[in-house]
Amino acid sequence: MNGTFGGIFAVPLSGGPVTKIVENGDTLPAIGEVTNVWFSFSVDAGGVVFVAFNEKATPTQRGIFLYSGGAISKIFASGDSLNGGTLTQNGSLEVWPQSYQNGKIVFEWGRGVYVAAQADAP
Repeated sequence: MNGTFGGIFAVPLSGGPVTKIVENGDTLPAIGEVTNVWFSFSVDAGGVVFVAFNEKATPTQRGIFLYSGGAISKIFASGDSLNGGTLTQNGSLEVWPQSYQNGKIVFEWGRGVYVAAQADAP
């Protein structure tokens, strides 16, 4: 799959240990084993939002996830319904740099742009 890489890692600007956020081979809710992490992700003080794929599954499983406080949560993934549709293997699903700000996540799916908010978002 073009535009993918094997993981997302964080390093403090002041130096220090590398923190793994997600990498190929990890298991995520709803999609199972990660085989590709999409190249576009968004970082905010609250965490990191990213898209991951499981291409070993048939059909391919994909999802948007939030890494925050050392844990990963599913935001939207294969099989989920939104606005009268269901995310399938052929559905587009994207986040961009700056997609995650102030506890709100903006993502593209199908022909629309949606906003997901954390329960405690301002």
